[in-house]
Formats: sequence, C-alpha cells, structure tokens
Amino acid sequence: MSEPLAEGERPVRGATFTLLAGVVLPSISIAVEATTHICAEEFFDPIPTLWHVLLVVFVPLANLQTWLAVRRGRTDRGTLLGASNAVAVGISAFYSVVYLPLLPLAFFALLLAGAGLLPMAPFFALAAALVMR
Repeated sequence: MSEPLAEGERPVRGATFTLLAGVVLPSISIAVEATTHICAEEFFDPIPTLWHVLLVVFVPLANLQTWLAVRRGRTDRGTLLGASNAVAVGISAFYSVVYLPLLPLAFFALLLAGAGLLPMAPFFALAAALVMR
C-alpha cells in the first residue's frame, strides 16, 4: 500500500529507499553519535569539530531537499539542487572511505543485534544521493 500523494506530487520509483537511506538513517546516526560518542570512544571521532558536525548534518538536509524536489516534480532550481546534491555525494563518499575499516564489524553487528546500520549510514547516504542524482 502506498501513501497518498498531495496535489502536484507524482509517484517516484525508489522514493522510500532514498528517504530512509538518505535522510532518516543518516539523521539517526548523527544524533546517536552526537549524544553518545560511541564511535569516538571505541574507534575514532568522526565529528571532532563544529565544522565536521555542519558537514555531516548537511548530507541529510541536502538529500531531503533533493527528495522533496524530485517528489514534487519541481526542479526549477536545478543548479542549486545539483550543487547541494554534489556536495552531499562528496561528503558521503569521504565518510564512506573513513568508515570502510568498520564495515566488517558493522555487518557482524547487523547480523547479531541490528546495530550495524549506524556505521553503514554514510554508504546508504551515498547510495541514496547517487540514486537521486
């Protein structure tokens, strides 16, 4: 069953994946790391400064902006939309490389407790940003 569309919205293939992988999961991951510092205590600090926080927060915001524009069919500001999506792809790609050593642990944690999704957030955000590109 699909959700009802508002006036002017059109169905977009993969909209649920891009919303969950590009906006919801990265937002949850950022919130968990910012409040608990799990990764910072055990492995490395992925958001050591305010600038890093601003960069990682930009990713779900840019993905949400792109998701809403595509969903509404309003790409009249294509240059700005493309630029913000490109920056989100770049940030996600950087953090995907940073988190690459944790990927085997994330798969193992995913199988055992379901907690492995948080370190996979940059990979999912990158995939969602590229799908929306």
